[in-house]
Amino acid sequence: FWFGDLNYRLDLSKDQELPTLALGKREAAAHKDSMAPVATSRPDDFLTVSNLIENGQFQELLKFDQLRQFKDCGKAFAGFSEGQMDFAPTFKVERIQGVSHQSERTPSYCDRILWKSTEALEGNAEQLLLASADQVSSSDHKPVYAHFDLRSPAARGQMLQKEFSKDVSPVVKVANLTIHSLPGKHRRLRAVLLVLPIREDALECISEMRVTKQSTDLVWSRDLPTIRPAAMNQEELQSCTLQIVLYSKKNKLGSVGLRFPGWDSSHAVDGERFQYSFEKAIVNKSSTF
Repeated sequence: FWFGDLNYRLDLSKDQELPTLALGKREAAAHKDSMAPVATSRPDDFLTVSNLIENGQFQELLKFDQLRQFKDCGKAFAGFSEGQMDFAPTFKVERIQGVSHQSERTPSYCDRILWKSTEALEGNAEQLLLASADQVSSSDHKPVYAHFDLRSPAARGQMLQKEFSKDVSPVVKVANLTIHSLPGKHRRLRAVLLVLPIREDALECISEMRVTKQSTDLVWSRDLPTIRPAAMNQEELQSCTLQIVLYSKKNKLGSVGLRFPGWDSSHAVDGERFQYSFEKAIVNKSSTF
């Protein structure tokens, strides 16, 4: 869960290019950061937003929301979910009960609640309610709150309570990794692979690759690890996630999570082995590749 005053604004300017970095706000004129969200306010914007609020057109307002724009293009909060906001912007308001926005700022949805699940648990968090506490009058923000229904697969709970046995657990062999559209130049890449949930005696599996030819597409097929999840059968394996974190030297480039699929005879290699291929974007703080 990620929640709080995230400081994203409603930006009605039509010529504003989307910045590369999401968080932060502009400092004094001498220290402006062109990569931060713009928090300007124009009188016409206040009137336009106020009219939409008065008519209850909150979804129309969200078309101008910076956080939604960043999330949709993978620049921030990639893979996070957010409920539907059927209430007025929460900033900047008078310190009274009810909602009355201050005219010197364009009303905005600064206060947010987002969530994201590991791949094996996607769909197990359901938001039942998202609302604004209009009667709170102690701040120039109106707090938001949410109710969730959280579920955990029965197989995952059983797996965590069992005593682990190497004799019966499945083994996962990573055959190759192919990286597409890798940004920047790198001399040495390192991948850390681990299975979630992590056993107490689990070790990170690390594989390194020296880049001899600069390219945006790289194939990694040597010295890739064999991983032993905590699962002891196919049902339990489906509740696990293979997490891959990519580094260039000590700098984290991004990560990706892969959900172990269920048994499918079309992928069988022999009676005890089956093979799957995955293609999924690697996500970092400001882009995907």
